[in-house]
This record gives sequence, C-alpha cells and structure tokens, in this order.
Amino acid sequence: MGGWRRDLILAGTTTLGAFLLRLALDRVLGREAPFLTFTVAVGASALYGGVRAGALAALIGAAAALAVFK
Repeated sequence: MGGWRRDLILAGTTTLGAFLLRLALDRVLGREAPFLTFTVAVGASALYGGVRAGALAALIGAAAALAVFK
C-alpha cells in the first residue's frame, strides 16, 4: 500500500487520535489552544509519511479544530 491511500490513512488516524485527546482535555483547556494536540499529529504524519501526509493532517486538523473547538 502506498501513495495517497497510505498518506490519507496515516493523516486520518493521527488526527483522529489528536482529536480524541483534545476532546478529553476540553474541560482543562476550554476554548484555549484549539490546535495544541493537532501539532503533534501533523509532526508525526510528516515524519513517517512525508510532506503529503503532514499537509493532509494539517488540513484535517485545522478543519476539525475550527469546527468543534472555536
């Protein structure tokens, strides 16, 4: 498995994990730092999947953070 499919799976799973962690921390953080956990997802995706996976994670994470935590 390679290419876009692998990158999308990697970006999706790391961003989902970051989203669930951010939901768990919502009582502590409130509306402050909506992108905090997503930076780790972007870094991990870029590290293991390259620029394309990192960019996908950034787009997915930004959309999720703006939709739910802003």
